[in-house]
Amino acid sequence: DIIIDEGTEQFVIGDLYGFFDDVDLNDVNPDALVFDIIGAPLELHMEIDEGNVLFFAPDSDFYLIDAIDITIEASDQEDVLVEDVFQLTINPEPQEILVSELDHDFGLVLVGEPGEWVFNIENRGSVVLTIDEIIVDGDGYSVDFDQAVDLERYESIDVTTTFDPDMFGDYDGQLTILSTDQNNPEVVISLTGQASRSIIRIEPGDLDFGEVYLESSTR
Repeated sequence: DIIIDEGTEQFVIGDLYGFFDDVDLNDVNPDALVFDIIGAPLELHMEIDEGNVLFFAPDSDFYLIDAIDITIEASDQEDVLVEDVFQLTINPEPQEILVSELDHDFGLVLVGEPGEWVFNIENRGSVVLTIDEIIVDGDGYSVDFDQAVDLERYESIDVTTTFDPDMFGDYDGQLTILSTDQNNPEVVISLTGQASRSIIRIEPGDLDFGEVYLESSTR
């Protein structure tokens, strides 16, 4: 049986004459064998070269979770036929989470005028990635994520983070993304922001209307 990982560029199985060296199909010319491949998916690009070496170069995104049978048939000029069967498994690339940014500064935000920031989560693996939860820590911060999401390979989602402070000051927070990525199950995004009150300024500060008569106006 053969087990390889997805993304393997080329895999050489071996010299087919070696596989059939104990089979004497033709007493006159025992080396005059013809080989055929049965059951190999096109995505494997399995071939037999001029030296009768069997190899394959699978597509970069092709995988086989369940083993398949591949048959090599050997025949001679007398049409005597024998078969050798092996199983092939190509392990898929595991889930891999990719987050567009791992920190964000909202800068200065006026109280009552919330700021928004959008980040992206993508699955770079072949196995479905589940984003289970996004935990928000820190006053004034929230996200528009309320239920688990499944992402296929190269599928992504945008998540909006809102900074809506209720009083002036500095705010620190973080988002924790929980997923089924076995190598990176928790991704943390750091958040910072400042809140300020609205200030109304009148220029000039003093106005002199001079002498004003009754029942008249000055502009």
